[in-house]
Amino acid sequence: MEYLFRHFRPEFVQKYKKPLCSDAFSPFILPRVEIAKKLDAEIREIHRDIVEAEEYLHNEVIPYFVSIVHLLPPCFDQVSIVIVLHIYGINMRYLGEVLDLCIKKQEYMIASKLMIEMVSRVIKDIIKELLRTKMKEFRYSGEGIYRREVVNLLNTFANEEDDYFWNFNIYNRLLDKFENNIGPM
Repeated sequence: MEYLFRHFRPEFVQKYKKPLCSDAFSPFILPRVEIAKKLDAEIREIHRDIVEAEEYLHNEVIPYFVSIVHLLPPCFDQVSIVIVLHIYGINMRYLGEVLDLCIKKQEYMIASKLMIEMVSRVIKDIIKELLRTKMKEFRYSGEGIYRREVVNLLNTFANEEDDYFWNFNIYNRLLDKFENNIGPM
């Protein structure tokens, strides 16, 4: 079902050298059996275009972004890293890959911003999971009870003694969320 949510950024598609099919790798473009043989070559070409675009994103766009990130103006500090990545057509699921390249290029200031963004997104996911679980458990529409649960969870995040939570839980979720593109930390 990844074809429903793993899309290129619109900024990337607009700048890419040729049009891409938004239904590639989905069952929407699978023809009926009687016309399948006629369209087989076209479908393979659509799939090949997407694979080439993905390679271009990883081999050209992301490395280019990392190579020029030090040239960004000083006002960049006031702009979200997410906005800048989106301008270059880079999806947030590739934050780990961008982080890894930034560390290799010794762009530590950007790397720290990326890591903050990544950890924030993981924590947001954990909070959403907690709230979904508690809503099923409590079946109550008021806010108070859920606020208390979130505060307790945030206290767990802030507990310096809970190395397991940070070293295993958060780290493993970072690996899962950002497609195992995170190098050794």
